[in-house]
Amino acid sequence: MAQQEVKTALISQGAMPVYTTPDQARSQINDEVARWAKVSKEANIKAD
Repeated sequence: MAQQEVKTALISQGAMPVYTTPDQARSQINDEVARWAKVSKEANIKAD
């Protein structure tokens, strides 16, 4: 997050900027997708 204005904009929108490598970010996204896919399946939630 080299640009302070980007960091400030993210924080003002409720985001918490973190410093990760592309591989770490990809892994976190994949983990979240798997987590929420399980939740939606168990709750029988369907996309319209």
